[in-house]
Amino acid sequence: MREDISARLMEKYFEAKRLGYLTSKIPVSGFPGIEEEISLDLTQLFRNSTGLEFFEYQMPPENIEAICVYGDVLYKNSAIKKKTKKQKRIPEEFDVMVIAKNGCGVLELGDKFISPKTHSICSGSEGKRDIVDFSAVKTKSYVLSPSGYSESIGGATVHITYRSARASLEDFVKGDKLIRDIFKYGTPIVGVERFKEIARNIKIPKREDKPCVEWYEDTEGILQGAIL
Repeated sequence: MREDISARLMEKYFEAKRLGYLTSKIPVSGFPGIEEEISLDLTQLFRNSTGLEFFEYQMPPENIEAICVYGDVLYKNSAIKKKTKKQKRIPEEFDVMVIAKNGCGVLELGDKFISPKTHSICSGSEGKRDIVDFSAVKTKSYVLSPSGYSESIGGATVHITYRSARASLEDFVKGDKLIRDIFKYGTPIVGVERFKEIARNIKIPKREDKPCVEWYEDTEGILQGAIL
């Protein structure tokens, strides 16, 4: 078990084809022991966050200070629940910010949205429904059926945005809402200690329930992560 990994370590797992998923489990109210899941494909995260194309990086791993998860995927954290009146159990987006050492590649990459690819089929009494062919985010939810609740596998969109460490600090001072939410509520999943170092340069209101991430290798040596 480890709580922190670097982008360079992630690169080694990527090259060895040993990246798995980062998963958040969400308890289903009224059903003890039943949890829904949203899981980010770490191979897709690494490939897209670094802008890897034709064996070249637009955002080299050594230029990545930290990668931070924010937004609705952390909704089960009670501090975030308090600021949101209504929320679906499974988020429609998995939001990630890449914080870079410098501005190299930040403007070129901009905001990225990787949406699921689906096709529709007609399924008898169930009518028309979508089948997920590809998704960088897998979801497992429970839907009401004639026999009770049944498991439904789907997908969600990955949203990746970029800032340099310097721009993050400047934007925080300017009152940028996104940056303020990231430093107040977000969870660093890569470069945790470096994220903390950057955050020491600004005044952040203390929060009680900070989600954290645990990394581990499964029995096949695949890197897996869990948002706690």
